[in-house]
Amino acid sequence: MWGRGITLKEVTIKETGNRQFRDKYLGYLDSLTKADLIKDYVGTCGWLNCPAESGGPKPIEGKQYSTLIEPKRSQVISHPYSFGSGDFKQVVYHYPQFTEEELLKKRNMARLRGYSLPREFFHPDYENNTSRLDPLPDFRNTLYWKSDLITDKRGEAVIDFYSSDLVSGFVCRIEGLCAEGLLGKKDIEFTVQK
Repeated sequence: MWGRGITLKEVTIKETGNRQFRDKYLGYLDSLTKADLIKDYVGTCGWLNCPAESGGPKPIEGKQYSTLIEPKRSQVISHPYSFGSGDFKQVVYHYPQFTEEELLKKRNMARLRGYSLPREFFHPDYENNTSRLDPLPDFRNTLYWKSDLITDKRGEAVIDFYSSDLVSGFVCRIEGLCAEGLLGKKDIEFTVQK
């Protein structure tokens, strides 16, 4: 029995719950945005956006509601109203999903990642004999790190660093902040070959 098995051609995994922000502040912005922008409501009759009423409680995520469709919707002015089988439809209500960028943009906000204090990383010095005599290969993947680099008046700085012994592609990631508080970022790729 243990030697037999079933091979599946494909497995699909889908989420079933609501997407929640792990960041409490973004979750708060998501709730505010939904409260401000979503005008949908449930009438006392239980219908979604009942045209005979002007408001009511917010719909519940994932719950099924009946709703009138045009042109019947614009003809209703009060309760009770008559409708036929083709005048309404059943919908499962879902709130719109906003990305972090959309939430921040709607509130005219920006999010900055923190900066760390200057930290020392190992930099070999092949100009003196101590690094040259080391018998072990240099397999550093962080080649150079300088969080307190200051540029000249033209915004330029020259840096020199030694590559590691890894024959691979590297990404040079440059991030900066000017005196006026503007942020800048640039990625440059290079390859180390033998």
